[in-house]
Amino acid sequence: MPEGRSAHPAAERVRLVARLLDARFEIPGTRFRFGWDGLIGLLPGADIFTAIPALYILFEARRLKMPTGIALRMAANILIDLLVGLVPVLGDAFDFVYKSNLRNARLFEKGLKQVGPS
Repeated sequence: MPEGRSAHPAAERVRLVARLLDARFEIPGTRFRFGWDGLIGLLPGADIFTAIPALYILFEARRLKMPTGIALRMAANILIDLLVGLVPVLGDAFDFVYKSNLRNARLFEKGLKQVGPS
């Protein structure tokens, strides 16, 4: 397991959700990865459907009683991704680059270090 990563079962689930949403696919010959968030976001108004699994990461953070500051940053990432994703064309490009779920997975790992083993 890479240094800094938790073996906590919730962390494993959070990493899986984040990878599926933000880094599931790779363009061959490049290092560019994208996930279901970007693909589903191409459909007008469909961004709300990827916000639902994104909220799972926030739910896990709150369940484990992570600091409010971390939870607020996670919520902000989800909200930014959702709102900008609703803008035609710009929002589509943003979905492929911002990767809010991977950001939130990193925040989750940071929060786990702060709350300690449960």
